[in-house]
Amino acid sequence: MIILNNNIFRKTLIILSLAIITTFAFFPFLNLNSASINSLSIPTGPPWEQVPTNDYTAQQYNLDLVDAYQAWQIETGDAGVTVAIIDSGIDTDHQELVGRISDLSYNAYTEEVGIAYVEDDLGHGTNVAGIIAAKRDNDFGIDGLTDNVQLMVIKVNRPGEEGYANSLIVKGIYYAVDNGADVINLSLGSTSQDSTVLAAVEYAHQNEVFVVASSGNDGNDVPFYPASYPTVISVGSVSENSEISYFSNYGEYVDLVAPGDLLYTTNLDNGFAKVSGTSFSAPHVSALIALLISTGNFSYDEIHQNLTRSSVDLGDAGRDDYYGYGLINLNNSLLTDLVKITLVKNNNEENEAFWVDVNSSLPIINSPILEHYEFDGWYLDEFLTNQLPNEYLFTSDTVLYAKYEPIYFTISLIYNDEIYDELQVMSGSTLLSLPDIEIESMRFYGWYYDIGFESKYIEQIIIDNLTLYARVEQFKYLVTFLDQNNDFYQEFLVVPNASLASPEAPLKESDDLFDYVFLNWDQNLNNINSDLIVKPIYKKILFFEMAVLNPGIDTIHLNEEWIDTGISLGDNRLSFVVNSPVNTSEIGIYTVEYDVIYEEEVVETVIRMVNVIEKPQEVIITINPGITTILKDDVYTEEGATSNVGDVIVISDIDTSVTGIYKVTYQVTFNEIIYEKCKYVFVIDSEFNPVTDLEWYYVRGEDDE
Repeated sequence: MIILNNNIFRKTLIILSLAIITTFAFFPFLNLNSASINSLSIPTGPPWEQVPTNDYTAQQYNLDLVDAYQAWQIETGDAGVTVAIIDSGIDTDHQELVGRISDLSYNAYTEEVGIAYVEDDLGHGTNVAGIIAAKRDNDFGIDGLTDNVQLMVIKVNRPGEEGYANSLIVKGIYYAVDNGADVINLSLGSTSQDSTVLAAVEYAHQNEVFVVASSGNDGNDVPFYPASYPTVISVGSVSENSEISYFSNYGEYVDLVAPGDLLYTTNLDNGFAKVSGTSFSAPHVSALIALLISTGNFSYDEIHQNLTRSSVDLGDAGRDDYYGYGLINLNNSLLTDLVKITLVKNNNEENEAFWVDVNSSLPIINSPILEHYEFDGWYLDEFLTNQLPNEYLFTSDTVLYAKYEPIYFTISLIYNDEIYDELQVMSGSTLLSLPDIEIESMRFYGWYYDIGFESKYIEQIIIDNLTLYARVEQFKYLVTFLDQNNDFYQEFLVVPNASLASPEAPLKESDDLFDYVFLNWDQNLNNINSDLIVKPIYKKILFFEMAVLNPGIDTIHLNEEWIDTGISLGDNRLSFVVNSPVNTSEIGIYTVEYDVIYEEEVVETVIRMVNVIEKPQEVIITINPGITTILKDDVYTEEGATSNVGDVIVISDIDTSVTGIYKVTYQVTFNEIIYEKCKYVFVIDSEFNPVTDLEWYYVRGEDDE
């Protein structure tokens, strides 16, 4: 929210009829907290000095500083041009502004259209409007920078608020663009960016509507928005002596400066005020753009160029962070006539465009580059028949087309230290064939880069002059070894019936699927009786993780179903074929092979072993019923046990003369495996108390219960 010192603020709105001037510091009453900074923008002009109602034209130093009087000899403004002022509204009855306010003025808060709905309740919008369009030559008040230009006033403050909600600013920008504004003046902003405001100013730019904004009054280089957005013209302030105002923000985003220090302008209730701030620099630029549009001689792009080229350079030479491209000059701007030169480079690069003064020649520019070609100059037609004359003067927008000529190199062929032939080859082309030399009883072995015949010529792209040497010798067989890519590797001359030792094999690097291991050469190098072309043979070693067995059951019982879970492949270029001989009706160990295929070649075989076994006989031991608890010194009778597979052996150490717990074990041996079952017998005395002797019950019954 905005916190106001209401007493101070009320004083700024009092209309003084006496010659009393009340001075205030820059916005002592504004305090934006973090919650409001993202949703509100503030007027960038500080409070003003209320002044009496007089003729202040003689005190308007800004008119001389921007050379307005000379400019008015050329253009004063056209009623067909509209400047949208997005601000606090306007004093609709002000005698300096009546007749200049468009019927399309709009209240973005109430969404009402018409002059009656944009009455100013702050004064800031009225201050801005007077600089652009206050009536001239009426011996009263001030002179605005334009005549006739219409003001589309767009009121964006809510009742009782001195800040402007970004949502209303955005609505105002879209309204201005969609309803015919040529220029939008935004004497407001904050240090926070807003994506919706950015989208709105981009919309204006796309529709060739100029957006001009004040750079801010904090006297620092913190970016101020919307002025700092790329397509917005950011305007700083200078004083009467053309020096940067102490309050004016600076930085890389500042484009221009204009007067903004102690300016006279219109105020509420048909009054006038002395104001300072970049809020009042921006409307100078908006007014200048309106004058340029009024002439009908300038395009949207040209005006952008015009503003930077016609401004008076201040500060460091060229653009700088304090003055941007300089102080605007209305007369210079109206007299600046530019033409656009577009360079069509014809080399797959984007076209380049720049502006020059009318009736000037082409400035020195870098020649475009097209590989294997030489730049041959600029032409005035796309068919490249009309070359640009050296002293050509540009009188209108012009498109120039680059022409190139191919570069040729000389291939010198040397035989016996003499030039055998010379070939002209275009740069970038490949020399596919060279002449053979035929000498009786001799053999031509090809062309070489060196006279020692160590490096044989291979097909290459020609990018320079080249000398090659012919190798002609007594007849021998030519054995040519190729490398892993089937390119030339080595060659040897061999007399008939001789043998040749293999050269060291070329290394073939791993790819994304395989390692490669050299196996051998594909030709027999013994008793050579012909020319040979020899290629290396490599074994593909598939990466382990490219073919992996899926988990599965590999041991099953006779006549049980076996489910093949297959393998997983790590690349969709691989496939596999399975060879499965598993017969679950016969006991045995079976080998399942998965052939991994790449480009119709088996590159790996993955093995799975499946074991079919007989289902084991179930062994059942049944203990015969009998007494398991007896008194000491009684006789214990063992009742034994039975089994479905054989005799049962009883193992017992019961001693009825001693109380205790005795284990009886029943054993059966089947297929050399011993199976057991047991029970426990309790020998107790007559004093046994089942209530107190509970530990006797911890072991009871058979061992499987």
